[in-house]
Amino acid sequence: MAITNCPNCGARYSADKLFCEYCGTRKVSEKVVEKEHKAEPKNQGNRVNITFPVIPGKLLINCARIEAFVKNVKVYEGGFEIATSTFELSEPSTLSIKISRWPEKTFKYPIEPGKNYELVLRVADSGYGFDVDFKQKIDIIKI
Repeated sequence: MAITNCPNCGARYSADKLFCEYCGTRKVSEKVVEKEHKAEPKNQGNRVNITFPVIPGKLLINCARIEAFVKNVKVYEGGFEIATSTFELSEPSTLSIKISRWPEKTFKYPIEPGKNYELVLRVADSGYGFDVDFKQKIDIIKI
């Protein structure tokens, strides 16, 4: 089995993994060359697509999970694999996200029909804890 070093924390882990098992940093392949092209999202109509991440490293070990709600209706529950939640929305609304690691905190983000979004959990710049980022997803064409 091939072993690789994490560029963020320096830990050694299996090269077969997409994320560092210790800090959650996404593995970068030197063989892939990406050229970004901003394009209109392919989503049309009232459908909303939200991509949710794997909960990184130590948070996963502590059985953390992500739950997302729109108008008090659960639209996603998970955190152990990358997944996309798709649902219909007729008017702008608020997405509420709860991460079980932080039970007292609810993250709230505006969402609109016909848009694609993604939730990103990344190691904080300080090296301690994680930052939560929610943003509109723009299609990237890989060449």
